[in-house]
Amino acid sequence: MTQPELTAKLAEFLRWAVQDHAWEGYDLDGHEIEEKARDLGLIEEVKYDPDIHGEAKIDIEPGDTYDILTAEVRAALPKPDMEEPPPMLKKP
Repeated sequence: MTQPELTAKLAEFLRWAVQDHAWEGYDLDGHEIEEKARDLGLIEEVKYDPDIHGEAKIDIEPGDTYDILTAEVRAALPKPDMEEPPPMLKKP
């Protein structure tokens, strides 16, 4: 996914969650949020493997499926040890 494609998908997700739902007085549940994020390619379902994913912070067993942010989304997020956010996340 290219940077412009990711930006467009994140903007679509924000429009859907905030403009189409929150500002219209509708509540969203976690399932709806995950479903929309999955449809837009922002999260993906993987099988849990403690050797790959580390210690689980939720009640999950090896081989169970769960959702994670896609590599493109993770790469766009600021890292905890970063002094500055990536350029796309800097305030103007």
